[in-house]
Amino acid sequence: MTRQLAKQRRDNGDFDLTLRWIPGHEGVQGNEHADQEAKKAANGQHQNSPNQELPQYLRNGQLLCSAAALKAAHKNKSRAHWKTIWEKSPRYARTRTIDPSMPSSNF
Repeated sequence: MTRQLAKQRRDNGDFDLTLRWIPGHEGVQGNEHADQEAKKAANGQHQNSPNQELPQYLRNGQLLCSAAALKAAHKNKSRAHWKTIWEKSPRYARTRTIDPSMPSSNF
């Protein structure tokens, strides 16, 4: 974005730019609807962009993953794997009677 702004200024001379911070989406007209539509799009429920208008790397239908999404997926998979191993442990039944909340979500 910074590069684009610098290019605009270089190409078009002096211009005004106003940035406004909106603290949160609640109460801002249209943002709740925009949030719902963004969630639908993220879940693959919308096919609004014609394929030929998308960048080449997005035309196969799969969106890129963020680092946070990959970390969350890895953590969930690791937790599920650990739970499976724990439930097969000989200590599982006894510990379960002492602390039914096992396995802990913090590991």
